Formats: sequence, C-alpha cells, structure tokens
Amino acid sequence: SNVASVLAGTPSDPPTGISATIPNTATAPLAVTVSFSTSGTVGSGTVTGFQLLRDGVAVATDGLVTSIDDTAPSGGTTYAYTVKALGTHGNSVASSSSSVTTPNTPAQVTGLTVTPVSTSRIDLSWNTPSDNNSQLSGYKVQISSNGGSSYSDVLTGNVNTVYQALSLNGNAQYHFKVSAINAVGTGTASDVKNTYTMTTTPASLSATSVSQVQINLAWGNSTGATGYKIEYESPVDNGFTTLVNNTGNTDLTRSITSLTTGTQYNFKVSGWNNGGTSVASPEASAYTWGILQAPVIDTITRLSPTSLKVDW
Repeated sequence: SNVASVLAGTPSDPPTGISATIPNTATAPLAVTVSFSTSGTVGSGTVTGFQLLRDGVAVATDGLVTSIDDTAPSGGTTYAYTVKALGTHGNSVASSSSSVTTPNTPAQVTGLTVTPVSTSRIDLSWNTPSDNNSQLSGYKVQISSNGGSSYSDVLTGNVNTVYQALSLNGNAQYHFKVSAINAVGTGTASDVKNTYTMTTTPASLSATSVSQVQINLAWGNSTGATGYKIEYESPVDNGFTTLVNNTGNTDLTRSITSLTTGTQYNFKVSGWNNGGTSVASPEASAYTWGILQAPVIDTITRLSPTSLKVDW
C-alpha cells in the first residue's frame, strides 16, 4: 500500500504585513497585488514558498517572494486575501487578512438630451457618470431607427459628453441611449430618448396684400411636415414674433387678418413635426393697403424760371 510521510517538526508562523492593493485601477482594475513579509519565526523546517488565498480559497502559489498577483473575478466586489507559508515541516496557518474592493463598471448615464439640428443631424448631450474608481475611457452611443427594436452601436473613443448623429434620414424618428465605458466594462445604459430629424425648409414664401387689414401668405411644401409655424415682424427690424406655433395641417396658404392699415409686415414660415421646427424660409414682405403718410418737404430750390428742385 502507498504510505504518505510527513517530516516531524514545527511549521513557520504565518506571514505578516499583508497588504492587498490594485496598482492601476485605470488599465487593470481587477489586477490585485498582495504583498507580505516572512515571519521572523520559521519553525524547525525550511520555508519553500507561499500560498495566496482569496476568501479562504487558494488561488496562487509561488516561491520565496514578497508579493503574489491575482486577477479578481469581478468588479464592484470586496475580497479578503490571506497568505500561508509553505515549508518542509508543513504549512503555516493563514495570515491575518487584507481586503480590497475592485472598481466597478461606470454608473448609469443620466441627463441624456437629443436635439434635432437639421434634416440629417441630431445632437446628443449627457452628464458624466461616476467612474466607480476606474477611469472612463469613452462612451457607447446606441442608435435605433426602428422604434427601439434594435440598435446600432457607436464607440466614441473619448470622454466628451456630446455626440453628433449624422447622415440620418429626414423627418425620421430615432431612439438613443448612452453607456459609459471603463477598463472593467460597460455600465448600464441611460434611459432611452427619441426625437425626429427636421423637415425641409419651406421654399418660395410670398406675401400678398389684399386689403387694409389682410395679407395672404403662400409657400412651398416642407417634406414630412405635419404643420407650419408662422412668424411675423412689424415694425421692420424689431424682431420676429410667433403668430402661429403650429397650424396643425399641411395647407400651404394662410390669410393673416386684423393687421394695421398701411403698415409693412415681414413674414417667415417653418415646417413643423414631432422633432420641432425646420430652418425658417426666406423672409417675405408686404404692406397692407392704406393711405401712406405724406412725405415732409425739406427744401425747395428754384433752378430756372420754369423748374424747381424739391427735397424731402
């Protein structure tokens, strides 16, 4: 029969000065280094090496060293490390423990906003989340054009909290969510936000005076618009005011009534959809009918017996 033999004697005391650390949380957040010192009492035998235990389970063995490395299983977890001395007269009991908490994936992104900028661009911005003790390296922006059924991923490769989604379809709805990334992994995605790209700019706006108090407007179609925003300005160069925020229909004409007699009005029109308003049309101007104020004569100069020059 096989017989196991053990040399009689006294094993070493356990190592001392146990210290578990993560030297580089930015690039190696799960790489733990446990350093220690050999006990001054080595027993009656010879110390041949050391054994590292994580939460009481042996995870590594090495020779006559003063530190042992370990890769922790997961982020955001606290682990207790102990060390045993190995020797010719047996192993020591486990040392006192040193605990370390590994960094975690970033916190959830908050404050995501989505803003249509053109018929093919939507701008995103969000708040910087906690990196949970491992430096952020970038963000994952997810974009859906089918109501959130599936997403395409874009890795920004930087820690800027803004992103421009380009080459989108006009008057189309898009859903977005954003996650932060660090060396541990990718955090929980933000809440989903959605909006529409802009409609096209209405073209060929015309303004025609038809009475002392009415001007009729007509304009070209804004692709995808479900309504139109109409703005006016009077006096001229006094700034535009919203006359109709959303007409609520796709009619391309509008009669503007209850205006002031003999007064100039400037107008502009924007297409409207669920994403907001398009870039406004070029301005159009018209005067309501009326008797204009007579000019004020400044000077009258006699040029000859039969001609005068009048300045006003």
